[in-house]
Amino acid sequence: MKAQKILLPILAVLGALVFFSVFIVKEVNQAIVLQFGDPKKIIIEPGLNFKLPFIQNVVFLDSRILNLDTPPAEVIASDQKKINR
Repeated sequence: MKAQKILLPILAVLGALVFFSVFIVKEVNQAIVLQFGDPKKIIIEPGLNFKLPFIQNVVFLDSRILNLDTPPAEVIASDQKKINR
């Protein structure tokens, strides 16, 4: 009976640590693991990953969004003025 009173809280704490240390990166996401705000690891591949609970945070980014910076081009408007765009 006494071992059961000690074992149950220990199992609950271990279960909580495992729950807070495991995260899943999906196929459409990328993840950045931050430790106190500093980036520590960038995860591109999907799957099960681990982090330090309560020390590291995970930020998920959508990998379907593409940021394209096009070079400036010169365009001629309808009134024959040149516009740099």
